[in-house]
Amino acid sequence: IKGWGETLSSGGLDDKAEISMGLEIICKEAERMIGLVEDLLDFSHLQAGRISLNLESVSINHLVGEIHDLLSIKAARKSVALAMELGGGLPEMEGDGNRLKQVLLNLLDNSLKFTPMGGSITIRTHRFGEAVEIDVIDTGPGIAAKDLPQVLSKFVKVDGRSPGSGLGLSIANEIVALHGGQLLLSSEVGKGTTATVRLPIGGVHQTT
Repeated sequence: IKGWGETLSSGGLDDKAEISMGLEIICKEAERMIGLVEDLLDFSHLQAGRISLNLESVSINHLVGEIHDLLSIKAARKSVALAMELGGGLPEMEGDGNRLKQVLLNLLDNSLKFTPMGGSITIRTHRFGEAVEIDVIDTGPGIAAKDLPQVLSKFVKVDGRSPGSGLGLSIANEIVALHGGQLLLSSEVGKGTTATVRLPIGGVHQTT
């Protein structure tokens, strides 16, 4: 950001292509830095036990619909098909809508990051006993069995070349746990990964 800022401010503004590229890089890197800072703030709050939930009545299908609309353009730009399969008759549940949206955005962002062009991602909701499940199913490269148990750990990135802090899934896991739920991962190398958020219909048992 600093380097390109200095380049653009030092003159030579006649090359519109270079200006456009520089501004695009600045915006992209600023967005990445915001993401890293937000992850670290959430992580520090979780470590200190200072994250609380703002509980409200949440429709999981409505929430998933919002997430689908938010990311559909991004998926289309990458030529990844983003499908949605909503289960019928799901009851509303008590939860923090914004925090649950954060969890789903993290899962979808991860799937988009690793699913190749021409692949697909499906968001599916259904009832599972006394719980509601949200599945995020992608056709990415998958995760090796030896790495899968570590993926939800803090600062772990299976692909060291990928951007990010390595905190996103760990934070998502903590938020789901605060809702009395579980974040489950299953994967097969070469076939894709499924992330499942399982939330109890009975509501949240603890708020911090």
